[in-house]
Amino acid sequence: MSMSKQEETPDEKFIKLIEEYKKENNSKDFLLFDLANANENGHTNVLLWLLNFKVEGKYVFLPSFLNLLKIPYENGDTCEISGQKKAIGNKGTGFIDLYIKVGKNQIIIENKIYGAADTERQLARYVATALDKTEKEFDG
Repeated sequence: MSMSKQEETPDEKFIKLIEEYKKENNSKDFLLFDLANANENGHTNVLLWLLNFKVEGKYVFLPSFLNLLKIPYENGDTCEISGQKKAIGNKGTGFIDLYIKVGKNQIIIENKIYGAADTERQLARYVATALDKTEKEFDG
């Protein structure tokens, strides 16, 4: 009796291609963004596109990403995925590079490239924005 091999998902195929690239180039890392010479916004745009990518109305990469984070998700669940979400706090204004909300779960992604450092209280402002609170409320 022969068992048919389950077809690879798109993200499994992509991971396989990355592993082949690393092996062929004797590299432990694969940084697609470095190949594209992308700046921080370029990184965000690629991630935003990948996470928003749908086939027949269903997210292709988002479910696997959320699974890695142990966030429950079924295709069809309501979610918000946006780039450059404005974050306002006592120390100034900034922009959350990538914001994802699925149910009660919120994910904030702050891209840093070329050794860039966080600005003062940057992540606190972003978390406060996600929680719809001011920095003072967040600190207290």
